[in-house]
Amino acid sequence: ATATATATTTGHEEQQSSPTTTTTTTTKKWKIVIVDEFHEYKNKAGGGYKHLQELKQVHNCTIIGLTGTPMQNVHRELYNLIDLVKPGHLGDWKSFEHHVVNPLKYGRAIDAKDDLRWKSEQRQSEFAALLRPVFLERKKESVEELQDILPMKDEKVVFCELSPLQKRIYEHILSLPDYQLLKKANAPCECGVNQKFFMGYQRMRTNKERIDYRRKNDANLVRRKHCCHPIPLNPFRGEEGQPRIDPAAVLWRGQHKDDKPCSDDKGSKCPYCILLPAFQKLYKVCSHIALLQVDKDPQHLKKGSKSRQEKQKALDFAKVALPSDVLPFLP
Repeated sequence: ATATATATTTGHEEQQSSPTTTTTTTTKKWKIVIVDEFHEYKNKAGGGYKHLQELKQVHNCTIIGLTGTPMQNVHRELYNLIDLVKPGHLGDWKSFEHHVVNPLKYGRAIDAKDDLRWKSEQRQSEFAALLRPVFLERKKESVEELQDILPMKDEKVVFCELSPLQKRIYEHILSLPDYQLLKKANAPCECGVNQKFFMGYQRMRTNKERIDYRRKNDANLVRRKHCCHPIPLNPFRGEEGQPRIDPAAVLWRGQHKDDKPCSDDKGSKCPYCILLPAFQKLYKVCSHIALLQVDKDPQHLKKGSKSRQEKQKALDFAKVALPSDVLPFLP
């Protein structure tokens, strides 16, 4: 892991950008702010970044950030974090980009000439020297040297049960078309292509026989995801006025323009293209139900903007994920 002198506070960006939170943190005197997962604040336009910046400006407090990933191949992210910890240390962004970022980028190109490579190495040395006063890095080798000195790690695992309301919403979300599509993706398709398998399966008497039979024939099965169900089809699509794709499959529809399946050179990537966002929604339920709620009406945002599109997707999911009977219990 890497410890960086680049700041953070705690909590979710959605909560940090609220007027209530800002009032609370600016009326109290802050001397030092220590932030874990500091990379979460790399976005200068985000609410979390702006809130930390406000703390720094109002209280002139020290900010310390802890992270294992200060940047992901984008120097702007690291620049933003450093600028929170020590504003102006790297100069303004345009100068930094011209003097450091561009030479590093051009010198690392495959076809870079010797003079560009030399300039890149020079800029890298200068950049490393600039980081030294504000960036403390602990590498794996240094930790191994301290093994005989550091005390043994005392790990305590605490299991937190979901509240009844969280369980209600969690189970409801699992019943949505997007999640059923993922859940049954590897099951044998029932369209008739696996008829021989199902006929033999029905003759199995015990659960053990069924499991053994399934394992024995697994390699020859045609999965739902490779046959009739790579996409969330609407069960009423044959009726007049009904769309082909299930209207409640908002995760899938949000990622596929004009309801067209995604594909690559190896064939269709559906339905696993929605696996990560599906997990992220469940994670939010486990953390706090309010994270599924939308704090701004998409219609009030700039038409065609990315923020409006993202808010609309979040709103569409909230409408299907939060049943009407649980709404009175939400903040």
